[in-house]
Amino acid sequence: MNNLEIPSFLVAAMKLSIQLNGIFIPFKQTVDNLQRFCRPLMLHNEDPLFDLSNSGSSLLFRLAGRNFILCTRHQLTNQHRAPKDVVLIVDNSDGRKVALTPNETNFVQITLPEQINLSDIFIAEYASTRNGRDVQSQFLSFDINAMSSLREIPPELIVIIFAIGYPSRFSSFEPRLDDEEGLPEGLDIVSRWAKLYLEQTTPSAWDREYRIPLKLHHNYHADIGDPDGFSGSPVFFIYQDSQKNAHLGFAGMITDANKSGRFNIYEATYIRMIMTDIIANPATHE
Repeated sequence: MNNLEIPSFLVAAMKLSIQLNGIFIPFKQTVDNLQRFCRPLMLHNEDPLFDLSNSGSSLLFRLAGRNFILCTRHQLTNQHRAPKDVVLIVDNSDGRKVALTPNETNFVQITLPEQINLSDIFIAEYASTRNGRDVQSQFLSFDINAMSSLREIPPELIVIIFAIGYPSRFSSFEPRLDDEEGLPEGLDIVSRWAKLYLEQTTPSAWDREYRIPLKLHHNYHADIGDPDGFSGSPVFFIYQDSQKNAHLGFAGMITDANKSGRFNIYEATYIRMIMTDIIANPATHE
């Protein structure tokens, strides 16, 4: 078995410990721990065989005692799908997977015409108990108001910026067989995740308004191929304070990407404003 070479620019980060959900964990375990709450956005299909499909990436998080899925609006609208098609996949007691629809959904609405491209956000909400199933553990405890954003941290204090997503080229379908007869009874979608190491960059003509531009880290020599599927990917970063203590920050969410390794994100500050408004207006669950 070959040893995996660690990129030199990550060596310092590997020595850091990050507090996540009240527990200090080594940086190299941070991505794996966060990945559990970064999921492909799953959609239900009215097809007995092809009953599920995916569309990009999403973040599952818990804020103020409420459970949310965050992604972009265009992950639905580009496929002509409705909010009611979104599902959360959980394990059933018999070992099979169950798809649960949200209690509430929100397309962000912007009333100012000049800011219309800020509307590319979709949020689904789940009660902690959905259809008799406890789903709270599926969501990351995530106090967006307490986490720093890129806007608030000087660039020289940032150790690394990274995103977690599900590129479309990493998805495949596998037949689901009947236990007794061994005949196909459906297709299971298999989505493999990928991480990106990024850095801030200056705006270009390609970048959209009201986005933060990022590019692949100059020391991260990776061919990302077609970036389709990274929409909705959460972007985090590690920074150090004046005492060299490491902290986890939230940069935002990927909305656009190109094959050259350039990304646009909705910044965390804007997402924070949206979530503050949603929390101030409690939903009534079934």
